[in-house]
Amino acid sequence: MNSQTEPRRVAVISTVLSVYALLVLAVHTSEASSLTFELPYGQRKCFTEQLPPRSICRGTIHVASGKGEMSLDLFVSDMRGTVQFHKQDVNTVKFSFKTGLFQTHTVQDYRFCVINQVHPHSHSTPGAVRRVTLDVDIVKDKDDESTSRLAKQEHADKIYNDFMMVSQSVDSIIEKMDELREKEANLTNINKQTTTTIFRLSMLACLFTVAAGVANFLSLKTFFKRKKLA
Repeated sequence: MNSQTEPRRVAVISTVLSVYALLVLAVHTSEASSLTFELPYGQRKCFTEQLPPRSICRGTIHVASGKGEMSLDLFVSDMRGTVQFHKQDVNTVKFSFKTGLFQTHTVQDYRFCVINQVHPHSHSTPGAVRRVTLDVDIVKDKDDESTSRLAKQEHADKIYNDFMMVSQSVDSIIEKMDELREKEANLTNINKQTTTTIFRLSMLACLFTVAAGVANFLSLKTFFKRKKLA
């Protein structure tokens, strides 16, 4: 393997290792989302989030401070209307619930509603507007998480092995290309040498022909001169 092949081989292996590292990182990354929005006084905003089965959903809702008082109600329900979590008249609250045992390898929509409504003992100022931050983090059940992580790891290993096979194939192709380049260079040198040799032989043949012609001319000239004198 020559000096030009090694940098290309190193580049291919580096690419393979980078892709594998990204796959492993994706396997061990948790699912989390964060949303920030403004909620006016007396209004509500609802959002839909797709959650996997048998997972623990944990989150936090926080109302930023500002002019006037404002508290919120938080409702979390599935698409059948079953309330998973409900908390009234709060500024900051942490929530947690477990998703249902619906069909495996599917997701289900869950509805998160943040509402500002007046309660008998609430402290909400009319006209107030607050910036609300809703954080949601999905933690899979330990058994499902281990199985899913193992499956993803096996899939990542399979992809890594496939990449290594491709890397070996690329190395083989590069080596063959280098061999072909060397053969091409040798043939080019031989062709140049052959051309040079033929040119030299042609020049020698031309000189020999000219010399022979001159010699014949001088010989004939001398012959006719002697014959005339005789």
